[in-house]
Amino acid sequence: MEKCVDWIGSGFRVVGSVQSSRDALNAFTNLSPDIVLCDIDMPVLNGLELSRRMKAQRPDIHILIITEYRDFDSVKQALQIGADDYILKPVKPGELLTAAQKIRTKIGKSSVPPVTFSPVHSELVCKAIDYIESNLSQKGLSLKIIAPALFVNSSYLSRVFKESTGETVTEFILRRRMEKCCELLDASSLHVYELAAAVGIPDAHYFGQCFKRFTGKTVSEYRQKRVSAR
Repeated sequence: MEKCVDWIGSGFRVVGSVQSSRDALNAFTNLSPDIVLCDIDMPVLNGLELSRRMKAQRPDIHILIITEYRDFDSVKQALQIGADDYILKPVKPGELLTAAQKIRTKIGKSSVPPVTFSPVHSELVCKAIDYIESNLSQKGLSLKIIAPALFVNSSYLSRVFKESTGETVTEFILRRRMEKCCELLDASSLHVYELAAAVGIPDAHYFGQCFKRFTGKTVSEYRQKRVSAR
């Protein structure tokens, strides 16, 4: 991650890079970084426990979690711990830089010490994510449907969700739908209209536009590339 982005050219200063959780804790204590990029998959002490210890030591630390493509249980745990955002593997340099810049903006806008979200906030966001994951195929899935289902005010949920995940509810739903579609393409031969319906987007044309925006490829191009790679 240190070399995949031009950090210096983007206005960041890399104060350390380590490969183990033990070294990470030492570096964290000695170097006092503002942002920590933390891979969940580490031996001995995983990234979640490392994040928990860093937060206990410095509640104002900003953590960007790196996690596996389908490991959303870990994502929920990371949000509960207080991570600012997460990036899915394989890591794309552009996404990594954008996430880091969002956190830097958050730090720059703070005129008071950064807020650590309470367990109530984190639990609400996790419930919202659970609801979304269970209803991706539902047509019209939106904040207006999710908030009443969780018995909370939609404006409140919108604010807490955005601050916790870095995405709006709408952005999160669309991204998860596109990721789900990629999973279906890897495991089936569904037609475009069937894929669209399976992820709650009945308009096949609009679905195709969303998929192209998300992956940079049409469904046919994506499927052909996957077939060629096997």
